[in-house]
Amino acid sequence: MDDNKEKRFNPETNEIEYYNSATGEWVTKDEYYAWLQSQEDPTAAPDTWSEEHSDIEEL
Repeated sequence: MDDNKEKRFNPETNEIEYYNSATGEWVTKDEYYAWLQSQEDPTAAPDTWSEEHSDIEEL
C-alpha cells in the first residue's frame, strides 16, 4: 500500500482504514491486502513476457 494513500481512524472499529482507490471503498489493511492478492493472476507473467518480447525467438 502506498504511503500516499488516504487513511482515517474509524472509532467504531478502533482501526485505521485506508482508501482503496480501485474500489472506492475504505478498508482495513488486512482487507486491502486480501483484495490485492485476489487481483493477482498467476498466468499474467508469461502472457506479459510473450507480448513484450514477441520479437525474441524461443530456443
